[in-house]
Amino acid sequence: MNTEQFGIRSPLSVGIRGFERCSSLEESVSQSIRLILTTRPGTLPLTKEFGCRIHELVFRPLTTALKRQAAFFVEQSIAQWEPRALVNGVEVLELRDGTNSLGQPWGMAVRVNWQLAASATGEPSVHHTVLHLSDSKLVVV
Repeated sequence: MNTEQFGIRSPLSVGIRGFERCSSLEESVSQSIRLILTTRPGTLPLTKEFGCRIHELVFRPLTTALKRQAAFFVEQSIAQWEPRALVNGVEVLELRDGTNSLGQPWGMAVRVNWQLAASATGEPSVHHTVLHLSDSKLVVV
């Protein structure tokens, strides 16, 4: 299998011969996970269910229950929309730098540990996607 022909890079990359640079399978899955996690369900007209419900948790107090719910939303959305990835774990951490719009010192960082589904039986190659959620902003790092 040629891993160099899975998708067009986002943002689009220019190669020597023009717009032909394709992403590797890992890059393609990572981009897909970022898209899933940063999309609010209901924002895509043809696929209203697409996205991650983590956006519903933005203005809620950061409790243990909310951390569990955030991890569940992340795992559920990736399992539903990205079959090429297996989630090994989701870690939700409290951010104490800065304040939210209510003047409270909180935000949340979500670290997703995942691997390619195809590599689940072979040598594991674990990847990480990290997002920071504070107020209504969701940033994938």
